[in-house]
Formats: sequence, structure tokens, C-alpha cells
Amino acid sequence: MCLVFVVFGSMCVDECVRKNSEGVVLFLHVTPNADQVVFPVGVNKWRHCVEIRVQGEAQQNKANDDVIKAVAAFFGVSTKEVMLISGVKSRDKAVLIRGVLLEVVRKRLCEVL
Repeated sequence: MCLVFVVFGSMCVDECVRKNSEGVVLFLHVTPNADQVVFPVGVNKWRHCVEIRVQGEAQQNKANDDVIKAVAAFFGVSTKEVMLISGVKSRDKAVLIRGVLLEVVRKRLCEVL
């Protein structure tokens, strides 16, 4: 899997991330069947989430697996530290990232968005 990290002008990600007792919850909007995995694509200010494109189809958890791999790679954590907590059958998802601080997630996203 080839990952592409896209750099945009600065956008606010405060509404896309929340602290959780186990780590950080990141809200995503997923576009499956893309040519390549791209994370983050940008911030969807109406849905209050970060956009991600994945190659996997929205069948048999292929897109969900790509989401977990891309988020883990971006934040430098194991795929075991990233867990889908809502949106298994939806394009709008919430993932829990363990082992990182909220400030680190915000900073890392703001560096590339």
C-alpha cells in the first residue's frame, strides 16, 4: 500500500478530534475505491471530520482495514493501537487512537492541512 500525505493551507481540526479516556477519537469521512490511499485529504467543515481516501472496496471490511492502516502509519503507531469505534458500514467513521496525546494529533494534522 502506497500512502500519500497531502499538504494544504492551515485548517482547524479542533472539531475533528476529541480526547477519550483511552486515547484520541478522530472523526473521518471515507472515500473508498480510490486510486491510492491519501490521508489526510482535508477537513470537511460541514461534517466536522477529516477526509481520507482508501483503495479498498466498501465490502468485507477492506476499506475499514485501509483506514486503520493509513491512520496508524500517519501517527506512527501500530495498527493494534487504532480501533474503529463507529461507522463500520458508513463512510462517516470514528477511530480511537491509543498511545498518542490529543495535542500531538492536532499538531500533526495541522502540519499537513
